Amino acid sequence: MSERRLLIGTYTHGSSQGIHLYRFDTDGAKWQADGVIESESPSYLVATRDGRYLYAANEIGAERPGEVSALRFDAASGEFTLLGRVSSQGADPCHLLLSPTERYLFVANYSGGSLAVFERRQDGGLNDAVQVFGFGGGSGVDPERQQAAHPHSCEISRDGRFLYACDLGNDCLYRYPLDELIEPGDNAPLDQRGFARLPLAPGSGPRMMRFGADGRFAYVIGELDGVVEVFRYAEGELESLQRISLAPPVLDDEEIVHGAAELALSPDGRFLYASNRGSRDEIVVFAIDASSGLLTFVGHQASGGRTPRHFNFIEEGGGLLVGNQDSGSVVLLERSVASGRLAAPSASIAVDQPAFILSLPLR
Repeated sequence: MSERRLLIGTYTHGSSQGIHLYRFDTDGAKWQADGVIESESPSYLVATRDGRYLYAANEIGAERPGEVSALRFDAASGEFTLLGRVSSQGADPCHLLLSPTERYLFVANYSGGSLAVFERRQDGGLNDAVQVFGFGGGSGVDPERQQAAHPHSCEISRDGRFLYACDLGNDCLYRYPLDELIEPGDNAPLDQRGFARLPLAPGSGPRMMRFGADGRFAYVIGELDGVVEVFRYAEGELESLQRISLAPPVLDDEEIVHGAAELALSPDGRFLYASNRGSRDEIVVFAIDASSGLLTFVGHQASGGRTPRHFNFIEEGGGLLVGNQDSGSVVLLERSVASGRLAAPSASIAVDQPAFILSLPLR
């Protein structure tokens, strides 16, 4: 038997109480509920590499600042200790990212229009924010979604030298030089003097950025236009190489409404997966050319529910677990390691408003 610990972050506007814990048998695709960590709308989760510490973004609404919860966690037993909560320094924190050395935690505040940086303590807790950057404007291309700045996520280049933040509201990336080797007490890992604003396609609404396996190429998904843009990366600079739609060519009378969300590389780096909400609730698969970084459309698979917000790989080479937010389900899609293609859902569980799925080994 091969078991994993699943932590499912949710929105707690309905019956959900926080982070739902499961034991999952990857061989038999069997789920066993194993408790709940009560937390208010923990919509995004991140764990340290050793799995001992867990951080949750408490996305508690646009009217007040959100929070970030820090917990000590034991994957085998599911036992946890709340180490504390800190203000996220903006409303609706929707993405968390640990720095390569795990010294810092970066938080994107969607409605607050800000990026906050926290330094981790030795006990795993968080100090108050050491840097906060606010962004104004709004491209206005989409009058409802782009009236203001909406940072949606952060990513760090594979060489560890630059942090990029996707701003859905301004159709751009923000780039900061990153220095984790500063002396304790300096507390300024992001160099504002080297800040750059990198414009993207108007109305694209960039949501998520991922770097390829060797770091030479980067991929940015537009939530609003449903397009993945491919870039060549070198010394912090990005050169656009390709723009490819999540939807293959369709009939003229078929209107596609995009709501792109998660973007992730397969564990072997050969395929790129994207979730697309809206008129097509599906996971889209692209093959990655190792030499050029360019994408080729492989196929798409219905997510088995409504609004596939997030998905994650079970383990190396395993299938995908997809959280369908509006139908309240987490489903398993088997994956071909050779072709990258996905099969129809083979197992599922009911979880109200799943927003994030974290899979950890049972130590």
